[in-house]
Amino acid sequence: MKITQDHEAGFSIVSVLVALALISLIAVTAGQAFINSMRARAKLATKLNFEEVNQSLFKIMKNLGRNPPSSGCYSAANIAQTMAAYPFVSLSPQVTTGLTSSQLAAVSAPRHDFVATAIQRCQTSKFIGNPTSSADSTMYFCVRFQRDLQLDSSSINGSPHAFAEIKIQLINAHTNQAVSCDNFRNLTEGAMQVYSTLYWAHDSTNGLDYNRRNNFFHVTN
Repeated sequence: MKITQDHEAGFSIVSVLVALALISLIAVTAGQAFINSMRARAKLATKLNFEEVNQSLFKIMKNLGRNPPSSGCYSAANIAQTMAAYPFVSLSPQVTTGLTSSQLAAVSAPRHDFVATAIQRCQTSKFIGNPTSSADSTMYFCVRFQRDLQLDSSSINGSPHAFAEIKIQLINAHTNQAVSCDNFRNLTEGAMQVYSTLYWAHDSTNGLDYNRRNNFFHVTN
């Protein structure tokens, strides 16, 4: 009888251990599934936010293309005036203005060399000086996005530091050849080739971590 009880006790311990192992496995699997789900949602949210910001940039560029200056060509003042209708973004060659010392240190970290290089380029904006020359048909400038504190910091609009490099070339949409600003103003097939790169950071234990996305689109006048 004693041997039977020992066997039963042994079986009971084994059963408990097996049950605990199964519960642990289920918990780990469920936890990993939850983490994967959260990552997928975050990735989707970032993608949707990126598309939303790109749509806004497209609208700004569309307004620029359809409302060229009546004389001369696009200047910093002209572009800034167009962007004034969009309070979330502004023309800004100094895209690090307002960052804290710790955030600036994060920007200078080796892993963010691509951001530091972009910030340096932003300080040398270029606009079209000769409206009659097709050789002078390219603009380059940067814009800074204003932070919305009600949004998650992983999104572009909620980021503590977000900006974009923008390059625009005036072309004939039929031939894809560069045109002068005067020709662009008069051509019904005038178009803008717009290249943009968005940079945005999210808060992390390292201070800031950056994302980067490229985009390209055409805007007709």
